[in-house]
Amino acid sequence: MTMPRELLLPGAIAGLALVAVAVGLTVAGGPGRGKVEQRDALRIGQIETARNHVLCLARATGDTLPETLTDQTACDPGDSLQDPFTGAPVGYEKFDARSFQLCPALELGDDHANRAWVGGGQFDAGSGCIRYDYRP
Repeated sequence: MTMPRELLLPGAIAGLALVAVAVGLTVAGGPGRGKVEQRDALRIGQIETARNHVLCLARATGDTLPETLTDQTACDPGDSLQDPFTGAPVGYEKFDARSFQLCPALELGDDHANRAWVGGGQFDAGSGCIRYDYRP
């Protein structure tokens, strides 16, 4: 049985529209990716707050970077020292007297490799950490 000619063109257009939607969702990532991007945006905002916390602690202790971010009462970090979705602590490591890194649990880490970080931080996609230099 053959399809009537008057249904052939609308059927082809509908098929192309479905293919276009499927390709668009595949390329853009769909609503799931949008939710991941929103979670990462919140984590990035918290990293900026955590960075300010580290700087506050350094200023409060004679321009010395803290060894850890735990049990510090000089500056209130709010909730910025833990992941808002998993509750895991944000990683912190002091390298030397003038450099440290913060490590959020970004879900799309590779997407942030070329972003401009507040305070001139440098993102390492391999570790998922942002390295900062402290300049008193």
